[in-house]
Amino acid sequence: MQESSVSLWATAISTNASNGRKIIYRYAQELRPTIERSSQPCRVIIVWKYSSDSGQPYTEEHAAMDLLEDTLEPVLFRDHFATLALVSTD
Repeated sequence: MQESSVSLWATAISTNASNGRKIIYRYAQELRPTIERSSQPCRVIIVWKYSSDSGQPYTEEHAAMDLLEDTLEPVLFRDHFATLALVSTD
C-alpha cells in the first residue's frame, strides 16, 4: 500500500463558550511534497449525525466512525486518488 498524502497531522480543540461543548479537529497540517493539489480538484464532505450528551460520540458510534475511515483509507491512498484532510467531531 502507498503512503498517505499527509506528512503531518495536527489536532485542535475549540470550546463553545455558551454550552462548554468541545469540537475536536484532526487535520492535515502538511502534505507530502510529491502531492499535486491540482490533481484533486473536488471536495467531498461526509456528515455523520449523532446524538450525545457531551457532544462527542458514544463508544459504539465512535468505533463505527473509525471503521468508516479505515474502510476508505485504501481507496484514498491508491494512486493518491484523494486525501483525507479534515475530521471534525462535535
